[in-house]
Amino acid sequence: MTPPRILAAVAWPKACGCGARYSREEWEALRTLGVQRDRDGNPEIELRNCAACGSTLAVVVEG
Repeated sequence: MTPPRILAAVAWPKACGCGARYSREEWEALRTLGVQRDRDGNPEIELRNCAACGSTLAVVVEG
């Protein structure tokens, strides 16, 4: 069983270069691109698309 992911202490709201801003709840609703993992297969960075411009945004995942 995979342990729950914990989004690191990010300065919410998360901002995109286009000016769009996302609260933690809004982040969860964005299209998920994937997760970059470390050598042990643990998630390190969660990647999502900005709803306004489509740019890739990232948040560090702990745990």
